[in-house]
Amino acid sequence: MNPIYTAIALLGVTSTIGEITPISEVPSSLYSQPSQTILAATKLTSCGTDWDCFINLAKTCTPAQVRGDTFINVFGMMDYTITGLYEIWGQNENKCVWFSRSESIQIQLSAQFRSLARSQGMTPQQIAEYEQELTAEVSQYLGDSICRFNQANDLATYLEIITRRRSDQDLGLGLGGYIYFDDQEVALCESKLLNSVQ
Repeated sequence: MNPIYTAIALLGVTSTIGEITPISEVPSSLYSQPSQTILAATKLTSCGTDWDCFINLAKTCTPAQVRGDTFINVFGMMDYTITGLYEIWGQNENKCVWFSRSESIQIQLSAQFRSLARSQGMTPQQIAEYEQELTAEVSQYLGDSICRFNQANDLATYLEIITRRRSDQDLGLGLGGYIYFDDQEVALCESKLLNSVQ
């Protein structure tokens, strides 16, 4: 899978509605009109922009909402900064449900990538233009995604990784939208991105 697609697919984004939808009731049309899929209302704890608040609530899969940036490093070659709104929808069918809405992305190429590109004859201007092209390409896949984590602690660990609070865990994405920690499947995600590339 293309590293650009891999990084974006790892996102779980959130609904601004603030209500819970049983995952079995979320139709494939989620990405065209997400507000119409919200069926079972419940209150969310608003964490504002406080990721620590949100991560603590994730440990028990307590419905919550946060706004902020997440970070994904792709093979040590590029860093993605994704701005969005993130929600925990609570438990459904023994899974912790996380819904997210990515709103913008910025890609920054690593020093290693820049060095490799320069060694292959790219100028600093060409590298900067490539960075902008990547950002534009990936931006078309921004939107909603929904993930079902096997355990609430897995969601909390994932959040710690993508908010740069933890770096001791290997994070990966497999075909079909699976999230892995150290080769162990911890979640299954559906997203606008995955629907477009499968």
